[in-house]
Amino acid sequence: MRGFVAELVQQAAKAVESDAGSASDIGHLAPHEYRLSLVASFAYKLLLSAQGSPLPPRLASAVAGSLAAAADRPVSCGTQSIGVSDASLAPVSLPLPKLTSLLQASGEALYSSDEPSVAGELCGAFVLAPDGSAGASFCGADWSATLASPGVVDVVSAADFPNPAANATAAADSNCYPFYLHPVGSPLPCVGAPVAVVLADSLSHARRGAQLAVLRLSHTAGLLKQAHPPPPPPSRRSP
Repeated sequence: MRGFVAELVQQAAKAVESDAGSASDIGHLAPHEYRLSLVASFAYKLLLSAQGSPLPPRLASAVAGSLAAAADRPVSCGTQSIGVSDASLAPVSLPLPKLTSLLQASGEALYSSDEPSVAGELCGAFVLAPDGSAGASFCGADWSATLASPGVVDVVSAADFPNPAANATAAADSNCYPFYLHPVGSPLPCVGAPVAVVLADSLSHARRGAQLAVLRLSHTAGLLKQAHPPPPPPSRRSP
């Protein structure tokens, strides 16, 4: 059975690779090869689940609710030791266990994305300054393709803060300096500086809309347009 399942997984992975290879890469997500390996593992679990139960012990852990729930695959453990120059300062500089590590390692930890969606819920994705933008001035953006992208509802920028001072306050609270969303005319301190948030009906639609943004950046050599030209979306609507 294992050889049969492995062959089916390989065939499914090749089909997915063919489809994924024709799509534009999304730089802020995992590399192409890693995404394919995840798809292959999900396909393997799907085929095993379709076999029904009970599965042989060597395969049961693949479809268990968590590693801790698999009888033949207990949670692993380890230790870490580092040198402390002054023992009188203990426990300062001593490694301490992360309280949530067992739940995270076993797949039982819950995150905000695990919560079920509610009616009217919107998801946001940051529009970030692209490569080569450190030190440039943010001169504006063309949001037309973003707003025409399926599922996109709106774009929030620094101009939407009712009180401009709140932009700096939010930056201090989230360790973003000097702005939470960098306004038009401000210098960009680094690559990845946030300039806007795209709101959409799903996270994938929000990320897609953020990728479509065209930022205008000014360097000393003149105005430089930074764009991410993807294939046109399947349907469009007026901004």
